[in-house]
Amino acid sequence: MSVYPDLAWLGARLGPDDGPLYALIDCARDSRLHGWLRAPGVYSQSLHSGVQALRLERYGPFCTLIEPGRGLAEPWFSDRGLGWREHWGWLFQSRAPLSSIVLHFKKFLRVDSAGGPLYWRFYDPRALCLSLPQLSLQQQAEFFGDCIRRLFCFDARRQNLIELWQQTHLLESALTGTRRLHVRVHSAGLLSNAAAPNTTQRLPA
Repeated sequence: MSVYPDLAWLGARLGPDDGPLYALIDCARDSRLHGWLRAPGVYSQSLHSGVQALRLERYGPFCTLIEPGRGLAEPWFSDRGLGWREHWGWLFQSRAPLSSIVLHFKKFLRVDSAGGPLYWRFYDPRALCLSLPQLSLQQQAEFFGDCIRRLFCFDARRQNLIELWQQTHLLESALTGTRRLHVRVHSAGLLSNAAAPNTTQRLPA
């Protein structure tokens, strides 16, 4: 049995009110990804636009809807979870339309640092798992915004599936204007269609 979650396992854990399932994809991970994402009937959009899209589209980040039997769903979950194993990207739920999701993520492609602006490869699941715990509570809330309702990312270092969502505490939100990010860790050895124990904790700020 694969240690990577299949679509049935994941579907049973989706938030019922959190919207459809999307994927944020790093096309540089596999030369076939761009063709799958641009196939007729596949609902997808590059995070780049204009001249930059023409130059980087085949190797840059894409957002796409994950639908059983269509588009990227079959190759992602086939061959013992190829998308998870090869770090193609990460999955999330959103109630926002695709165009709004893309505009939200575009804001984070370049970030300011002490040495000047940098490209942030947050669409690479390995980079995201390293970055999120280092962000402040405010930065975490800004990254999720009103766009990401629930996020699923495979942590290659620990071989765990990380599930993240914003927990709204009315008093805390009123006082700070932010929502705290929570995480549930699914042990890779227990990722199957059977119910699996997990732990829930607050993501460190």
